[in-house]
Amino acid sequence: MDVHIRRAVTSALRLRRIDVLTAQEDGAVGLDDDSLLQRATELGRVLVSQDEDLLREGARRLREHKNFSGIIYAHQLRVTVGQVVEDLELIATATSREEWSGKIEYLPRSANRCQGSTSSWWDRPYVHDPRPGPHLTHPLNW
Repeated sequence: MDVHIRRAVTSALRLRRIDVLTAQEDGAVGLDDDSLLQRATELGRVLVSQDEDLLREGARRLREHKNFSGIIYAHQLRVTVGQVVEDLELIATATSREEWSGKIEYLPRSANRCQGSTSSWWDRPYVHDPRPGPHLTHPLNW
């Protein structure tokens, strides 16, 4: 979790027994986006962020075919703490770390859900994957 993620998200995920590490706990608070993403990659952790600059860093790495461990981006104004927790818990229990290499995901999972719709969690494509061919994702032991 980068420094932009609310403590309530981290606490709620830990109550659900999801293994999370914050940038603060890792001593990575002062790192620039490139270094923070590199640190997450070295640790084999998907980086959860609400920082658009970090999202741009991930996009740059995708364009340049540079490896990174994956990014989950939650827009600060378009997703609630509860939605972030719900989506991250599902992702953490339904996928593996290895599946996230070089991928970027956006929360909330359903664009309509944030407006009160009862649409399915699976309404949008799962992750951005620049490689050709089908890429299915299933069970994140974070």
